[in-house]
Parts: sequence; structure tokens; C-alpha cells
Amino acid sequence: AWSLGAIPRAKTASVADVAVGESIVFAGVGRGAEALRAARAGAQVTGVDVAAPMLARLAREAEKQGVEVRCCEASVFEFAPTDPFDRVVANFVLNVFAGNGLGHAIDAMTSWVAPGGEVTVADFAPITGSAARRMLAHAHYWPVALAARALGLCRLHAPHDYRPMFEVRGFALVSSRDIGLYRVEHFERR
Repeated sequence: AWSLGAIPRAKTASVADVAVGESIVFAGVGRGAEALRAARAGAQVTGVDVAAPMLARLAREAEKQGVEVRCCEASVFEFAPTDPFDRVVANFVLNVFAGNGLGHAIDAMTSWVAPGGEVTVADFAPITGSAARRMLAHAHYWPVALAARALGLCRLHAPHDYRPMFEVRGFALVSSRDIGLYRVEHFERR
């Protein structure tokens, strides 16, 4: 409700171009609506999350829908796949990291990507643009950030600009789309 539907639209956009047979891992899969969408489109889907109840819910829903989703209970730092993936999807998970933790999380996730593969990130867009847009973005982002901090979920930080973080790791931005105050970016391994 807080995003007026923009967060679900961003998550849907993150898997809009899924190919049949594509191997995809969702980092911090949560409820997994987009993972289920990818599985229905014919992708080989793995969901990674630290929350066992979320993974159990995802597994039940996958069974109910008649699709296969492999569920792994692990943090992004613990998950160690035996084979690389065509795509890593990080929807609204990287924003919980700040400082060195963010760099380490991106390093872990990019290590899961096959040559020529990609990383898709849906998250808060950096606060830029006109004065009115910046004011709206601040009013939208900071209450969420302060609440997350109060719950001990993350340190306070401004929304991340992921482009330079992925470029220094050998990924090129191939598409970027703003959806409300959020952004969906696709990075491809060079």
C-alpha cells in the first residue's frame, strides 16, 4: 500500500523477459510472487532466503500452482551454488545492506552469475530529479528507512546507486526503468 502498487509492478518488471529454461536465483526471495511467475514462464527457479517460514510458504504455493521452485535457507553470504545461474534477481533486498556489507553482498551475488549472465535489481531509485520529485522521494523513503532501522533490520543510508557498484565488478547496465520512486535495472556480465 505504501508504494501505491509500484513495488509489485517493479518486481513483475524484473522477470518480464524470462526465457524458458533460464536458470534464475532470487536472493532474499521473501513471498516469492516473482519467483513463481518466472517458474510459470518455464524458468528453473531457486529461491534463497534466511527466513524458513517464507521459504515454506513459497514451497506450498509452488506445489499448489504445479511449478517447481528449489528453496534454500541461507543468507547471501552463505549460499554457495554448485553451478552458476543465467540470472540473479535481487528485488528490494540490497537496500538492507550499507557500507562494506553492501559490497560483500554484491560480490556474493555476482559470483553466482554464469558468463554472459545478468543481475536484475529492483529497489528504491536514487533520490534525484526536480525539487518536487526529491521532496516526494525523501518523504517516501526515510520513514521506511527509519522504521527498518528501529527494528534492527539495517543501518541508515540513502538509496543506493547500483550502476557504479556493478560496473566495477565487470557488469554493464543494459536497461533501466523507473516505476514510481523505484528502479529496475538489468546488468550483464561483460
